[in-house]
Amino acid sequence: MASPIKRKNIGFTLVELIVVIVIISIAAIALLPRFLDLRAEAQNQALQDVQGQIHSLVAIVHSNLLLAGLNGRNPNRTDPVTGGGYFGNEPANNPYRNSCASDCYFIYGTPSASDTTIPSLMSGIGQDQEIVFAGYHNNDWVAEGVTGTNIVGTFSFRDNVILGARPGQNRLRSNNCFIWYSGARADRSYKTGIVPCE
Repeated sequence: MASPIKRKNIGFTLVELIVVIVIISIAAIALLPRFLDLRAEAQNQALQDVQGQIHSLVAIVHSNLLLAGLNGRNPNRTDPVTGGGYFGNEPANNPYRNSCASDCYFIYGTPSASDTTIPSLMSGIGQDQEIVFAGYHNNDWVAEGVTGTNIVGTFSFRDNVILGARPGQNRLRSNNCFIWYSGARADRSYKTGIVPCE
């Protein structure tokens, strides 16, 4: 009669498994900073892309308002807070009358920094999008030429924004990783910039 074949246990010992887990953990810890850098780089590139879209939008809006004769101060509005601009539904020849009406406000031929103007005119920015209006920010950009206002509008990634019931109630979670924007004034063109992600 043949002797039974002794089977060798197949698998790893507990010590082998612990060694593998330790090696994987060390590799993950070593690579984590690089992964986080890649994330910040990708977010900064996305902000640059959105800022480029805002530049294009402003150029189109300015051209349309210029053709309609609405690129200057609104003689019927003297409120210094709003800068003497036009809502989208005024006057009758406003090219944005049917597209965004009172959700849009234009100041010296450019979109204002309001919570609804740019999101109403540009796909990809909005309460249900990855990039959202991130609230109003104190004007810390006088050195970049932002004059005539004490606030600017900001846009950031949804995960960097505390969302309010309305876009105007949104606010930034951190003081980095956002685009800032200010519509034109009588003495200057619109201004925009990026505070990079860290």
